[in-house]
Amino acid sequence: MVRRNLSFALTAVIIFMMAPVALHAQKVRAEVTVILERLPMDKRERMMDFQDKITAYINNYDWCEPRYDSELPIKMQIYLQDASVSFEERYRATLIISNNSDMQFYDKRWLFNYDPQQILEHDETRFHPLTSVIDFYINIFLGGEFDKYGKFEGTPFYNKARKISHQARFSRFIFGWDERQQLIDEILAEENKAYREALDAYFLGLAYQEEDFGQTLKYCKKAIDLLAGLIQKNPDYKLPHQFIDGHYIEIIDLFKDSDYAPEVFKTLIAIDPDHKEEYEKYL
Repeated sequence: MVRRNLSFALTAVIIFMMAPVALHAQKVRAEVTVILERLPMDKRERMMDFQDKITAYINNYDWCEPRYDSELPIKMQIYLQDASVSFEERYRATLIISNNSDMQFYDKRWLFNYDPQQILEHDETRFHPLTSVIDFYINIFLGGEFDKYGKFEGTPFYNKARKISHQARFSRFIFGWDERQQLIDEILAEENKAYREALDAYFLGLAYQEEDFGQTLKYCKKAIDLLAGLIQKNPDYKLPHQFIDGHYIEIIDLFKDSDYAPEVFKTLIAIDPDHKEEYEKYL
């Protein structure tokens, strides 16, 4: 992942932190899978193009300002069940959505009405029980991605997700939004800021790899220490655990031959016991 432009003039020393140039995610590239087996046969036929519609809704939209040109990969699985009532076609869905690396959410409380003839449109001013859930999670992923490029740069996207959760309060499809509100409040909570600071530090460290590996180790160790402190204070907060799980192989490669190895791997054993045997190899 390219985080900042680290080109150095041969005749001058450029201080990296003074003028970072960020490349941010603009396009979202979603791989969507819709599972229809739990629907009655007539509903399966009506929802045959639902997967394509959701894919187009996500992938054909510019989620960020046009000057940003990188892509954010998303995997989405949607398991549909019929929840129709006499006056309306409704569906209950279980959603599993991830960014393929360090963030994943499981949502089993998605309820929406749907007409196969309707066109899915983006409108931040209006709540829709189908598209607003998608927008909510995509903005959370964008928030996490932007936080990797600069300290708290993801805040505008997290705020969009919070705005959606507030809009849902006035909808008749309130089911599941207490949990989603809790999720975004947890991400933005003051006591959990260390997670977002760790994202910035870790990817800043990776940006130094070719220029100054000592700085890479310094900043990546700072990220691990931030995550460890947060996990010890709030062990139920899932995102720090997901980050470690998504990057532990990379972290091992970074630190295995360094002077930091004993301290870093002892810390990781304490906060990530699932991979204890892997860390112990380098102590």
